[in-house]
Amino acid sequence: MNSELKNNLPPSWTITKLGDICEKITDGTHDTPKYQSSGYPLITSKNLKFGFIDFDNIKLISQADYIQINLRSKVNRGDILFAMIGTIGNPVIVNYDKQFAIKNVGLFKPQNRICLNRYICYWLQSQYLNLILEKEQLIKGTTQKFIPLGHLKIIPIPLPPLPEQHRIVAKLEELFSQLDVAVSALKKAKEQISRYKQSVLSYAFSGKLVCENAELRMLNSEWKKKRICDVAKVNPRLDSNPDDNVEVSFLPMKMVEAESGKYNLSDIRKFGVVKKGFTQFQNGDIIFAKITPCMENGKIALLENLINGVGCGSTEFHVIRVYKTEVIPKFMFYFVLQETFRKNARNNMKGTAGQLRVPADFLKNSAFSIPNSALQNQIVSEIEARFSETENLEKTIDLSLIQAESLRQSILKKAFEGRLVPQDPNDEPASVLLERIKKC
Repeated sequence: MNSELKNNLPPSWTITKLGDICEKITDGTHDTPKYQSSGYPLITSKNLKFGFIDFDNIKLISQADYIQINLRSKVNRGDILFAMIGTIGNPVIVNYDKQFAIKNVGLFKPQNRICLNRYICYWLQSQYLNLILEKEQLIKGTTQKFIPLGHLKIIPIPLPPLPEQHRIVAKLEELFSQLDVAVSALKKAKEQISRYKQSVLSYAFSGKLVCENAELRMLNSEWKKKRICDVAKVNPRLDSNPDDNVEVSFLPMKMVEAESGKYNLSDIRKFGVVKKGFTQFQNGDIIFAKITPCMENGKIALLENLINGVGCGSTEFHVIRVYKTEVIPKFMFYFVLQETFRKNARNNMKGTAGQLRVPADFLKNSAFSIPNSALQNQIVSEIEARFSETENLEKTIDLSLIQAESLRQSILKKAFEGRLVPQDPNDEPASVLLERIKKC
């Protein structure tokens, strides 16, 4: 891959390694410090988002642990952070002086005389890099992907002359600022659709969604106040256990979409393999993510079409099985999907930071008003009719977001092939600059 890339580069460019253009590359602590309720933030790979650090879902460590970690991996303004485990990448340039430590995070300290931190950061965002990581087998692990520290240092990077790096970064930021405006508008439209859906649910369960005629208005006045445990079982056993050799659906948390109620049933396993150590459920059950942030994100689904009617999955799901003589499953599903319900659940979570969970008793004792089955069906029909109106628009927005990312990657590809900005024959070649710096 290096030779193929080099053959396409302008003469003034060269191929080098990140370890040759950074003063230091390290990866934070290898030990797990003791977490506590106050102290210094510990940033891990999962806290690196697209271009920023998420300080809302962090663990805190003591001053002693903070000092010990920073003897090796002190983060300064201008450094680049890189997720080394799980979702690899998500590079972030540190642009503030906030004190924190890192764990399982690559820390790059560029030599600015050779390479701009923004240029390196754009390279770490490119699909070109991902292809190299895959071809050179720099990523390890099966169930949990990771990149070793030593492999970070040997990642190749196409290096143009320093003045051309400035021109490339300026052009990228010009183009991406325009693209980001369009992406922001698309994401705002998605948020508006999400708010519209929540408004529909709010109207539905306040009795305002179906009151067009006298008959429905009369039925609407006959809602009965219950608790969820009055009309459903929470975390029940299966009605009947399959034989160990029977195939069942397996549903980890990542296979459940946020807020949409959609899920992926492509994973099939033998019941005997997954019956212990996982949550069990069956067709007609509602699964409700109990751990933060999955619960707040709305990882909730009404299960249908499970293989042989049975499934197993993440232990971080609560299961709700309604008494069908009292309530129809979809009515309950839409009730717990409400943002107001999830906010109330969030306020009743228990546990430590990053490990907060909704207790089963919250679900059992939550107030739940229901009309008769005829009105339940009518309300569900009205909800789904309104939701279906937004489906094509959501698909169009999602497709546009995919196209925007493809365009971003196309621009990056041109940049790292030397085709985004013109070359200046007066620029000192990158190879000459490298050699001169090495002799200093």
